[in-house]
Amino acid sequence: MSDGVGATLAVVGVPGERPALTPEQQSTSRYLLPLMVKWTRFDRSGAIPANAIAAVRRGRQEGTLIDAGSDQEFVTLLLRMMHTGDTVEGDGHRLEALPTGTFKQMPPPAPDKVTASNREQSNTTAIVDAAYVVKIFRKVNEGTHPEIEIRRFLIEQTGYRNVPDLLGSIELVEGDRRSAVVVAHHFVENQGDAWTVTEAYLGRFIDDQRVLSAAAVPEESPELASYLRLLTQIGRRTGELAFPDDPHVLAKTLLSSLEGAMLAARAFRDPGRLTGAATYLLGSLQAKPNH
Repeated sequence: MSDGVGATLAVVGVPGERPALTPEQQSTSRYLLPLMVKWTRFDRSGAIPANAIAAVRRGRQEGTLIDAGSDQEFVTLLLRMMHTGDTVEGDGHRLEALPTGTFKQMPPPAPDKVTASNREQSNTTAIVDAAYVVKIFRKVNEGTHPEIEIRRFLIEQTGYRNVPDLLGSIELVEGDRRSAVVVAHHFVENQGDAWTVTEAYLGRFIDDQRVLSAAAVPEESPELASYLRLLTQIGRRTGELAFPDDPHVLAKTLLSSLEGAMLAARAFRDPGRLTGAATYLLGSLQAKPNH
């Protein structure tokens, strides 16, 4: 690649998991492997990092081949390439960087800290200076990636701003085929996704119930009220996305919020609590949204 950093994006074909009756039916999945050489032998200087692949030698110089997905130099290179809208060509393929207008107007990125997120499984995500989120799509899928398409539509065609701003993407172009391989967004401080919050709340609730007798009825707690407020906020934001011109139609998103309230009512073994939660949620959703 460029910017004084030597890196290679390898695309590796992996035969499909399902057996095929004929060779023509055999499918192959393709995965992206960003590679760099660090001219240090980590196995001789301390603990071997998790992204180390193999030892390498060039003449008398020794180094280590690494998976560069969360390497600071590599992630910085991706951001700068995206910011300037560069194109890199080689071996009949090319990488095209597609920045948004918002990103092009920002100062060139100069990251000081890159932290790998351990929440992804199929992709590699790096948080850069608590300012950017860079995601590398490990599986190469031809066509427009839904995450990029939706974010570009929201930022360029609507006034909806309750999602992190899309900064840009990088696509692998092979003839007339295009595949998204990198996307970057603004980083937004958060408490995790709705599933994480729900899992944490239910975990604490179950722990509390273990100390109660089987006949005891759980008492309402401040944590439940806090949890219901989060569900209400999710419903409100979903309503703003679906019905930006009529806040009163936000009540149509009540169903998704009520699913969480129903779980809480079942946990308390009191159907009457669902009625109270529904009244509260409906009133909140019909209120004018707070921006």
